[in-house]
This record gives sequence, C-alpha cells and structure tokens, in this order.
Amino acid sequence: MVNLFLSDAFVKILKIVSKKEYNTIIHGFFGGRLMKSLEEISGSRLYDYMTDFINIGWRRPGTPEAHKTAKYILKHFDEFGLEDTRLEPFEMLLYEPTEWKLTIKCDLLPNHETEIRCFPLWHTKATETEGIDAEIVHVGWGTPKEFRKYDVKEKIVLVESHRMMAFYPTMDFFRSYEKARQKGAIGLIAIHDTPPNTLFATYATRHQTLKDTNQESGNIPGVVISHEAGKYLKTLVQQGNVRANLKLIASIKTAMTDNLIGKLEGKKKEEIILVGTHIDSWFDGAIDNAGGNAGFLELADYYSQIPEKQREKTMIFAGFAGHEVGSIGVIEFARKHHSWFNKITTYCMVDGFGSKGYILESPGREPMETRLDEAKGLFTTENQVLFNFLSDAAFKYRLFPSMHVSAVKGAFSDLGPLVAANVPSIMVISKGIFYHTIQDTADKVLALQLERTTKAHVEILDKIHQTPSNVIKAADRKGIKLPTQPDLNKRGSIHFSFDITPNPMVEGTTALIYLTSYTCEDRIIVDLRWTLENGYELHSPILPQRFGKSGQYKVRLTLMDNFGNEYFLEKTAFVIKKARK
Repeated sequence: MVNLFLSDAFVKILKIVSKKEYNTIIHGFFGGRLMKSLEEISGSRLYDYMTDFINIGWRRPGTPEAHKTAKYILKHFDEFGLEDTRLEPFEMLLYEPTEWKLTIKCDLLPNHETEIRCFPLWHTKATETEGIDAEIVHVGWGTPKEFRKYDVKEKIVLVESHRMMAFYPTMDFFRSYEKARQKGAIGLIAIHDTPPNTLFATYATRHQTLKDTNQESGNIPGVVISHEAGKYLKTLVQQGNVRANLKLIASIKTAMTDNLIGKLEGKKKEEIILVGTHIDSWFDGAIDNAGGNAGFLELADYYSQIPEKQREKTMIFAGFAGHEVGSIGVIEFARKHHSWFNKITTYCMVDGFGSKGYILESPGREPMETRLDEAKGLFTTENQVLFNFLSDAAFKYRLFPSMHVSAVKGAFSDLGPLVAANVPSIMVISKGIFYHTIQDTADKVLALQLERTTKAHVEILDKIHQTPSNVIKAADRKGIKLPTQPDLNKRGSIHFSFDITPNPMVEGTTALIYLTSYTCEDRIIVDLRWTLENGYELHSPILPQRFGKSGQYKVRLTLMDNFGNEYFLEKTAFVIKKARK
C-alpha cells in the first residue's frame, strides 16, 4: 500500500480527480472516507478565501468581477464534489456612475466656491455634463413635517440621516428622497453618520429597486457626503444663500448577473437545509460579505466530506447576486425555486460573518475597538428550537455581544422572500460602523473570528440535521420563552445607548427611536423593550413614535439578558409647538 502511494501513476490520478472522486478512491482502499473534523476548520484558510474575494475587486452585480466571483465559488463547489452545481443567470439593471462632483457656491467662501467630497446616491438620475445649479434648502431629517415647512421646488435638498443599527438609514424610513422629488426638488444631498473620512454607499431608496421602479424613482440626481462635511455645509446654509452645482454622470443598462447553486444529497431527499449567502459587495467588502463568503465555502467543504449516508438531510448551497441593489438575487431564487420551500427544514443565511467590534466614541466620533466581536444579531423566525441552537453555539464559541432579533418583524439581509413564505429561518449577522464604506477592509476581520463563527455554524447545522423537521416547523413563529425571574448571581455588565431622531421635533412629527450600540460578554440579550410615559410598550430594535403635543417625554429602553436580568436607560424626547403663520 505504501508503494502504491509512492507510485507516479497514483499521484497523477490524484492530481486530476475531484475531491469527491478522491474520497471515493480512499474509501475503496481503506474502507472509509477521509472526513474533515471540526478542529480542522482553519482560520488561516478562511482568511485566505476572504482575501481571494477581495482581490477579485469590487464585486458589483452585473460586472465582470461579479461573474468572476460566481465562477470562483462554483469552481470550489466542483472541487468539493457538490452535485448539480450551476450558475443561474438573470437580467438586471446595471447602474454605472462615471463622474461625480459637488461644488458649493457662497459669498462667505474664499473665491466664492469650494468642492466637497461626495459619492453617488445609487440609482439616481444622471445630470447633463454641466451638472445642475440651484439653491440649497436644508430640510432637517426629511420628515413629512419638515418638507411641509420649506419650499424645495427647483432647489437642491440637503437632508440628514443616521444609520439605525449601523445599516438602515433614517431617510429611507422617512422616504426623504421620494418626498424631495414629489415636492419638485431637482437634486438631493444626503448627510450620513459614517466614521470620519468615510462616505456611505447606498441606493436612493430601499423600497424601489426592481426594474420597473428604478428609473421611475431615480428621476432626480443625488449624492452622499460625510457627517463632518455635512456640519460644515449646514453652517454655511444657516448664514445665508448657498448654491450648489451637483454633477453626476451615470448610465443604466441591462446586464446579466449570476446566482449559483450546489447540492449535497442526504438520507432524506425531501428534507432540505438551505444555506445562502450574498456574493456581491461594496468596495473591498471584507465584513460585508467576503468573510461570509469564506464561511459559506468552508461549510460547503466541511459537509461535502461527510458521506451521503451520514447526512440526515439534503443540503443546498445558494449564492445570491444583487443583494446590494435590493436583494434581487434572492427574489429571483424564490421565483425560480418556490417549489422547494415546503421542503426546507431551515434556511440559514450567511452574512456579516465575523469582524472586530467598534463604536464611534463621542465627541470626536473616533472609531474605538471594543476588543469583542462586532455586535451580532441572532435572527430566528421566533423559533425556540432554532434559538436554542444559536444560543448554545454563541456561548460555546464566544459570539459576543449577541442579541436575539425576530426575523418575522425584521426580515433583513436576504431573509425576506423565505420568511414571507413561512420557511423557518436563521441568521447570525454583524454589521458595524464601517458597513458600506471604503474602510470595510481585511484588517477589520481576524482569522480567529472567522474560525469561531464557522465552527458555530457547523454546531448549529449539525443540530438541524439531527432534529426532526416537524419539531423545527412546529416551533416556528411560536415565540421565544423569556426568563420569568432574574438570576442576580449572573447579573453582568451591559453598555448600550439609543438615539431619538429628530430631537427636538415639532409636534405631530413621527420620531425614530432606535438602539445605536451595545456591548456585553457571557450573556445574550433576549428582549428589548421600549416604554413611554403613557405606558405604551414595543419589543423591537426600532420604535417609530408620533408625538402629537409639545412637551417633554421620557423614553425608557430596557434590555433583558438570558438570565432574566434587566438593564435600562432613559432619555427625553423634546417636542416643540408648531410655528403659527
């Protein structure tokens, strides 16, 4: 047997066969298959995968880099021995900005003008070569009340926006872009609260991203500027008349992009575990989502080395394109494969996999490492069985800080179509302050974090394999059982904060009250509760609240950990009377 391994012919065979065929050969010679143990999951290999994705370039759907990414994953699927591997191309609208510039004109400036660094607001209308030139009107946070206060017709709107939970812009909730175009504005400048020297990359609205609405919604040009540049521009506007020349040269054309699929058959052919990930990104996209793509590949490799007779359920690994332009990939996947949905035991979305934790330290807003992981959301479709799997893995592999989030109330990332179809779903996700900025780079991720998070997913997926599908489905949407009494011996330290936007506000305004950050170790936040003075309560990371009368209102946020201990913080919402004409 030793001589056989040393023979040139045998070595040549091993060089040309796939991993699946290789394992079959080994099985034939030794009566067993070489399986990867959990300990063999390697942070360095995961990090190499991640940097391979980064080195491909900006992986925008519909571009050569996106096609290369899909083929890279499919090549590894074939090497691992997955079956029915294929690309599933579909048509999309490719938005391509080529030139953008924001010039501010004001008598208070040297030479009466200056340029402010900006970035295109994706899927907004292009200008002519000379750009558009108009007066700037600051509409605060872009609430309906504020838009009623100002005449924006034939002007450029300046709107402020905070990223709720580091990713969801308040201007999207207030529909500020749509309001601007409906009121006759000819352009929009958005201020976002990203870290200093970064610009937030996003599209005009998260609610209009498909073919028939892209061109409709994008009928005024828009750009994004930084928090610091926004403070500067707001101060200028307060001093008097300020104009801007906004230039955005861009085109929209049809293009093809690719979803991809690979399968591992299990003993139970009609019971499916779907593992999905989005394969596109902004910029390097280390956190979002090259790290997740690395974990996705490692999971496919790991489970490919388990013999079919030992895999309880069939596994489908799906890569979705177009997440960053409205989750068009998973929408296309759902349209094409809806017949699978009643067979799916659990859908596991892999996104924002493992990265360092940061907070923006006031008053300078400098990024500060927490020395923990980035805060994670443990998403389930309010399923106690699945939450137990996530919770056990979080403690075993120290995925802290972590908080349970209802995927039913917030089907974020690419959960939407499957959650809507009542498929039991989970996701362990972290998106921090560098989300969708040029600083989402490899140095924000540690190999050990990728390794721990991947092993945690193996632990979770193994339990899903071992648990009867009817048990998982019976627990779905039934809620998470909360502790009834605190265990004071397990009380720990939780640091958290929330924001009220806008604050102060005019009476009748709907404000957004939302968690901004939290850090904790050795415990999972299992409940988040907002309480207002009138006794109203809501369990959700975001509380939209309309304040109809002027005054001061106490807002309390209470977090409960898995040991039943509660921690609270209070702030005041200030509401002023509407100005009388």
